[in-house]
Amino acid sequence: GVIMAGATLRITRPLTNAFVDGTFEVRGSVTVDENPPPQRVIIDKVEVQFGENTPKLPAETTNDWKTWKRSGSPPNGTRDGQSIKITAFVTAHVVPNGGPLSIPPVSVVVKLDTTKPNITIDDYESDVTPPSLPYHVTLSGTAQDLGSGVSNVRYQLGDAAPLAADNPLGNWSRWEKTFDLPADEHLIQF
Repeated sequence: GVIMAGATLRITRPLTNAFVDGTFEVRGSVTVDENPPPQRVIIDKVEVQFGENTPKLPAETTNDWKTWKRSGSPPNGTRDGQSIKITAFVTAHVVPNGGPLSIPPVSVVVKLDTTKPNITIDDYESDVTPPSLPYHVTLSGTAQDLGSGVSNVRYQLGDAAPLAADNPLGNWSRWEKTFDLPADEHLIQF
């Protein structure tokens, strides 16, 4: 049997179905599968296409194509929520006999999401003199993200570590959190 030199092209990020912004980076790798002596696989270039029927843009590498990256944007006219096909191509040849190596391109499909999450806090009394301490206060509000949806709402009380708020309706359209606060001024961030 003849052992053929070969290589495998991968896109390592973004993953399929990931949400991407207006400009984002594609990363990947090229792994040489077989290098039977005296053959060697030489990677000439990697190119990335953002969308279909768009120009192939050259990727860059610092380690002989073991890993590569390229920043780009969705094609003009892509709307939020639309899918974008990202395809990577590799050009390689084998030495010493110099033949081109056919390596299939790889693709991932991502979705454009340029909308930022929007969170509101319902009206509350900012200065309270409670009858007893600690003061028992419930803050609530809304959270939405038109593109990718809301996966969590977190709050931070002063310098403490961020913690998850409560999700009473199960879809984060409403959130709430009850605090027991000692007498003092408190910074609460969502």
